[in-house]
Order: sequence, then structure tokens, then C-alpha cells
Amino acid sequence: MQKAIDTLKSSKIIDTNDIFSIEANAAHRYFEFLKFNSLLPSSFEHRTKRASSEISNQALNYGYVILLNIIYKSIINAGLNPYFGVLHTMRSAKPSLALDIMEEYRSFIVDRNIIKIRSSLKGELNAELKKVIASNILNSLNKKLIYNHKKLTLESIIQRQVYKISAFFCGDSRYKSYIFRW
Repeated sequence: MQKAIDTLKSSKIIDTNDIFSIEANAAHRYFEFLKFNSLLPSSFEHRTKRASSEISNQALNYGYVILLNIIYKSIINAGLNPYFGVLHTMRSAKPSLALDIMEEYRSFIVDRNIIKIRSSLKGELNAELKKVIASNILNSLNKKLIYNHKKLTLESIIQRQVYKISAFFCGDSRYKSYIFRW
């Protein structure tokens, strides 16, 4: 993993495909770790995105949609266009910038909550399970964390971070990710 970090920090990156390759490798290792350590149900074999029939993947996908909507709203509030991404390619009806930004929050807001409710992940993703997932994610977003020596909700922190991204795009400052304490 350190090798991937060092490569990202170096000038050896040629294009976004290099970044996505490193990201895909890291994601694969991350989900292998979750599987190996039984942090997801035994039905979880590997990460699949769309049209998954496996409950853990369905739950993760549902949680990511909730997070995407929160990020999308924050981008609109900051006056940015959610479709003009930096890393994700721009395609019609694909909120590329929202997808870029949500990478920073996936594991803490969604994955962590899916791990927390893993014993409930049986059968199919029904309305009751969707309610549990949404409730846990929204509770996380309303949780107060320390941000610049103040206690703010995580949703407020996300909004402030998106404002900082906007400032970065305008050349005003350097962007620094929010570091979560697990």
C-alpha cells in the first residue's frame, strides 16, 4: 500500500488511468481485508457494483447512493457543477465531480455503517433493510466531530470541505482532506 501512496506522490503518474489503476488495486485489497477479517457477511466474495445479487454489495451500493446525494447537494450549494469531474470522466448524466469527492467519505460514512449492521445483511435488500441503512448513514452525518477546533456535524464538515475544493479550483488555497478518527 505504501508503494501506491509513494507512486501517487511522485511525478511518475502519466494520466488519470494510472490513478484509477492504483485506486482499483487499493480498493481490491481493502475489500479483501474486509472479507478475510469477516467484517462483511460470509456471502461477500468480492466487490461488485451494479446489478449485484449479493446482499453486502447491494447494501454498499444503496449507501453510496445516499452519500452521492449528500455530496451532490453540497456541490450545488458551493456553486460548482457536479458533472465537471476531475478524475471521473465526464459523461452525460454522470455527476463526475460528485463521484470524485465522495471517494473521500465512502469508507467512513458508508462502509463503516454496513460493517456495523452486517448481522442484518441476510436475504434481500428490502424496504426495512434500506430504512436501517439510511438511518445509520444519516445518524453518522448528524454526528458532531471536531473540525478546525469546533464541533460540527459531519454533513456540515462535508459542506465546508466542498467550499475548500471550490476555493482550490479558483486558485485561492491548497486543499487538504478531512482526516477521520476511527
